[in-house]
Amino acid sequence: TRMHVVDPEITNCKFEGSAGDAFQIINGLVNDVTFLLSHLTSADFSRTKFYNCNFDKSSLSGALFHKTALSNTSFVETLLPNADFADSLFEDTGAIYAHFTGSLFDRSTLSGVTMEGSDLSNAMFRHASLTHCAFIGCEWEGTSFKNATLRNCSFSTSVGKAHKDLCHALAEASSLTSVTVNGEIIGQ
Repeated sequence: TRMHVVDPEITNCKFEGSAGDAFQIINGLVNDVTFLLSHLTSADFSRTKFYNCNFDKSSLSGALFHKTALSNTSFVETLLPNADFADSLFEDTGAIYAHFTGSLFDRSTLSGVTMEGSDLSNAMFRHASLTHCAFIGCEWEGTSFKNATLRNCSFSTSVGKAHKDLCHALAEASSLTSVTVNGEIIGQ
């Protein structure tokens, strides 16, 4: 499927099972849209605002979400390796068992985000701002929070390698305020 749309307003649509490598929705407004079970390699969603959308069980390898706003959007069992979310805004968005390996969240703002069982290995949150976020049982190997600001965030991880990787990543943050790891406050 080839789709290239600039400045669209898309409401209450289904792109379920869509497939292609030239799927683009740029600088748009997307509300109540589902991309369930889609396979959109290197899709470009730059500068688009997503509200109440569903990307569950989709494959979006290398997708561009650059300067994108995502509000109340779902990523359950979604494959997003090497996706670019730089300079984006996430509000009340969830990711359960999603794969963000190697993805960029540089300079992004995450507020009210919940990620559970997700793989964030080698993800970059450099200069990002995270507030009221919860990360439960995620993988953190090679992840960077360099110069990031975290406020009122909680991390729950198994003791062992995942815990060690998380602590190493958080050590790079520029500010930790009321951050908890396995119930223990590490930032005041």
